[in-house]
Amino acid sequence: MKTIRFIGIVLLVVLVSIGFSACSSSSSDDVDNGVDPSASIVGVWYVKSIISYEWDAASQKFDMSKASSTKNYNDYETKYTHTFTEISNGYQDKYTDGYDDWYGINELVHQSGNTYQLYDVHKSNNKKDLVGKAYVKSVDKNRMVIEYEWTENEYNIVTFMR
Repeated sequence: MKTIRFIGIVLLVVLVSIGFSACSSSSSDDVDNGVDPSASIVGVWYVKSIISYEWDAASQKFDMSKASSTKNYNDYETKYTHTFTEISNGYQDKYTDGYDDWYGINELVHQSGNTYQLYDVHKSNNKKDLVGKAYVKSVDKNRMVIEYEWTENEYNIVTFMR
């Protein structure tokens, strides 16, 4: 009887050890967290939706419980194009509304992890103004979500599609 109990305890210890080793850190954790390491934000993306939140002065934080506006673009293939290219310290985002010659340029300068300082780049003199932060929340081959925390007390969650 003692032998059977001892074998049972040994099997239990082995199973628990296997369970802990299966939970170790690996590159698959990145995919589980929404960032596919084989995917890149470089390339042409189209805005599918924008959810905006405003600053709540009373609580001194963004009110994420209700959106101040939500925009969905069914024809995102022809509007609001964002072209991300790599630069030495992050990404450049050149965007247009798709209707005329208007365009803008932002730079996402890498801070840490998936967090970037967000700069507006003036077309006339390349002057850069810090306008907030950008958080790449998820990216795969066809879909990307970036959260923008603007210095003007607005927070946007933008979903991009290829």
